[in-house]
Amino acid sequence: VSNTSTKNYLPGTHPDWPPPIRTTGPLAWLRKNLFSSPLNAFLTLMSLWLLWTIIPPFFEWSVLNSIFTADSRKECWDQMSTPGVGACWAFISHRLSLFTYGFYPEALRWRVDLSFVLLALAVVPVLYDKLPYRKYGLLYSAVFPFIAGWLLVGGLGLEPVDTDQFGGIMLTLVLGVTGITFSLPIGIALALGRLSNMPTLRTLCVFFIEFIRGVPLITLLFVASTMLNYFLPPGTVYALLTRVLIIVTLFG
Repeated sequence: VSNTSTKNYLPGTHPDWPPPIRTTGPLAWLRKNLFSSPLNAFLTLMSLWLLWTIIPPFFEWSVLNSIFTADSRKECWDQMSTPGVGACWAFISHRLSLFTYGFYPEALRWRVDLSFVLLALAVVPVLYDKLPYRKYGLLYSAVFPFIAGWLLVGGLGLEPVDTDQFGGIMLTLVLGVTGITFSLPIGIALALGRLSNMPTLRTLCVFFIEFIRGVPLITLLFVASTMLNYFLPPGTVYALLTRVLIIVTLFG
């Protein structure tokens, strides 16, 4: 009589064992995460039903049956009163320049477009560490905020533009790039000061860090826009954007 207890079998071919359940692949992931129990299976099916109920009508309302061209808001409302007509997106095409440039002078918007292109070039060496001559690209990335500031604000041969005319995506990028560029070295200095052996320096750094962490950004922006001038010497006035950039940099 042969002893089959020591015989080697391929996976799933043993006569007394059921085929193994797959633990890898899409079906295994679905079984583990979405259908691991009757309750999970019920919730998964209900979620799919809700998505099927909500998404197609929303897509029809927002895309298929929507209005993209209209000369006025009244015309938009008149078209939307027709049964089966969806949302009105005509204002986006009319206000696209406002969303992008704010109130920047139309004749000078080429400077904003050039800044966008230069920003895209400045991001490349930061994202790709195997880029040829990357150190020169990083040097350009470090200098880019000053180049963009010169292009947008003007001076040194370019027509000056008041920062109150900044807005839209351009203003968002100005705040983001400026905050990231100048807050990084300040953050490194504060981190090193927090580890310093000098009690006064360490206390000041810890106080500043904890103060910024404990106060909401909206409160600091309110202080920058309304109250900061009260703490400055008489006759000293900074543009609103300059004050906001200082607060965003310190908060970052």
